[in-house]
Amino acid sequence: MKKSYFYIILAAILWGTTGTSQSFLTGAHPLSVGAIRLLIGGGGLLIYDIIKYGWTKDFNKFHLFLTSLAIAIYQPLFFMGVKLAGVAFATVLAIGSAPIFSGVIEYLCKRPLSKSWLIGTLLSLIGCLSLFAGRIIGDISILGALLALGAGLSYAMYVYFSRKLIDAGSKHTTSKVFFLGGLILLPLLLLVDVSWMTKVSNIMLMIHLGLIATGLSYTLFVRGLKHVSSPEAVTLSLIEPLTASLLGVFVLKESLSPLELSGMLLLIIGLLISSRPSRSEVMEKIYKCPDCDSELEAQISCGSESYFCKSCKKLISRKKIKGHPNYEVTS
Repeated sequence: MKKSYFYIILAAILWGTTGTSQSFLTGAHPLSVGAIRLLIGGGGLLIYDIIKYGWTKDFNKFHLFLTSLAIAIYQPLFFMGVKLAGVAFATVLAIGSAPIFSGVIEYLCKRPLSKSWLIGTLLSLIGCLSLFAGRIIGDISILGALLALGAGLSYAMYVYFSRKLIDAGSKHTTSKVFFLGGLILLPLLLLVDVSWMTKVSNIMLMIHLGLIATGLSYTLFVRGLKHVSSPEAVTLSLIEPLTASLLGVFVLKESLSPLELSGMLLLIIGLLISSRPSRSEVMEKIYKCPDCDSELEAQISCGSESYFCKSCKKLISRKKIKGHPNYEVTS
């Protein structure tokens, strides 16, 4: 698996700790949690970046603002959606709709979507729905559902504009994105009670939510996004509810039904399929034979990638092809 996929999956695992961590907060208003976690995460990263790299200016200010605005909008939409529609239903809508919105954005931008992504995303969405189906109870709030869908769209937009920043060659912008996002949400702190932040236990939990579940996780996510398309990255993020469910079992002592277990399995299978490189992604890369320097012919069968040299009339291992991600330097 590419390192890029690993970074995104690790980021999603860290995001999955958010719900469990929030369950231990006492007296916290959901709107203030979203704003404070961005300020702590963005502020911590900003201090680190300034100390290590100084104040960098090589970024597109317009794209930076739009990325910050998208992640800032996500916070109140998601947390209010959870409050009105319930944790399970709002989570399914927000996280489950994000890959669909991301795919639509790519389609509107006339970028092709691979079959493996379409199949993998469909299986992952079915798995995600199965994972939370038993927890969706009671009447559903239409407003809460709309807010959750808005959260899914804003997250997809955040990924899209983050990709724009990366493609433009911007460096060390994650800290600025999140700190600015926190500043955008700062007025919300004037509307809600924040006295809960005086408790030591709440402060420690918010440090985790800010520095680890926000700052570190999104740094990993953006690093992975450099070599992964936006739809792929958003689909891989579906491992977040899987992590949340496992934490619910092992930390909160919750139980999983057979339907939820099958949902986990489908979710994992879908993620594996969607993260598999497509034929077009491999075929567009040109590699040379290490023996005769002739152009190699890429061959993909059942997800297995190999290369054939017509001049030497033999298959060449990926580990011997210079420039290939699996290339191994031998002394």
